[in-house]
Amino acid sequence: MSEEQSVEQQGNTEANTEENNSLLYGEGGSEHGNPNPEEGGDDKNASEENQGGDKKDDDNQDDKSGESEGEEQEGAPESYEFEVPEGIEINPETQEKFEKIARDYNLSNEQAQALIDLQVEASTRSKENLQEQFTQQKKAWEEESLADEEFGGPKFESSIKTAARALDSFGTPKLKELLNESGLGNHPEMIRFVVKVGNSIGEDTLEVGGQPSSKKSDADILYGENN
Repeated sequence: MSEEQSVEQQGNTEANTEENNSLLYGEGGSEHGNPNPEEGGDDKNASEENQGGDKKDDDNQDDKSGESEGEEQEGAPESYEFEVPEGIEINPETQEKFEKIARDYNLSNEQAQALIDLQVEASTRSKENLQEQFTQQKKAWEEESLADEEFGGPKFESSIKTAARALDSFGTPKLKELLNESGLGNHPEMIRFVVKVGNSIGEDTLEVGGQPSSKKSDADILYGENN
C-alpha cells in the first residue's frame, strides 16, 4: 500500500469516527458527553424534582389515607347517648328520626351532641321570646283597658267592682284560671263584657247554690290571685 493510500485510509477512518460521534451524541456531539453541560444539569434537576414531587404525592396520599382511617374510627357509635339540660325532654319519636339521620351521615356521638345542643339553645331562645311577647301583650291590653272611654279612666275602679260581682256570681274557678293564665283578664273587650253582665245584675249580693258569693278582692276575681 502506498503512502498516499495509507494517509487517505486514515482520513476516512477519522471521518467515519466523526460521523459515528454525530449519530451517537447528535449534531455537534462529543465523545465526552453532552456538549452543553448546563442543559444536562437541567435535565437531571428536573428528573430529581419529578422524583421528589412523586414522593410528596405519595406522602400526601398516605396522610389522607391516615385521616380517612381516623375519621372512620370516630364515626357513628353503636348507640347514641345525648345529654340535655334539666327540665328538657327529647320526644322519643323525634330522637329516633334524628339518630337515623346522624347514622346515615356517620356522625360521631360528639358531632350529634353538638347538633342537639344547638337545637336546645334555639328552642330555649324561642321560648323566651314568646314569653316576652306574651308579657308585653298583657301589658298592652292592661294599658288599653285603663284608658278605655267606656269603663276606664276615672271609672275604672268602679267598673272593676261591677265586673268582679259578675265573675263571683257566674264565673267558675276554671274560668278565672283561664282569664289569668291566658292574659285575657286584661283584654279590654273581656272586661267590657263582664262589666255589662255586672251592671245587669245590680249591686245586690247574689247567692249561688244558697251560699253568699265569696268576698275576694275585685282585682283577684278579675285578674286572678297571681296576676
